[in-house]
Amino acid sequence: MAVEEFKVILVGESGVGKTSFVIRFADSRFQNVYESTVGVDCKKFKSLLMKLQLFCKYGHSRTREIFRSADGAIIVYDVTKKETFDEVPWWIKETKQHLTGIPIFLGE
Repeated sequence: MAVEEFKVILVGESGVGKTSFVIRFADSRFQNVYESTVGVDCKKFKSLLMKLQLFCKYGHSRTREIFRSADGAIIVYDVTKKETFDEVPWWIKETKQHLTGIPIFLGE
């Protein structure tokens, strides 16, 4: 049986919970301590290979490069920080410039 590969990226402001979501989803554990993700982080899931690339909005040139090879995007914001939700329209615009699908929104 062939394994399909999907590349899904999580985008959003720094500190909104992108890495925490991936750790909880992939490893079924909660990370109490905040650790900033530098660069790209990927995880493999059971029989379906899914790469989740995490990055903050600071590296816009790198952002374009990562979007080019992505199959989908999840826009993450922090429900306790309105300013991260206020940036969602920017992420929608950025996502639509590089992907044809509709992004998923996740409030952490």
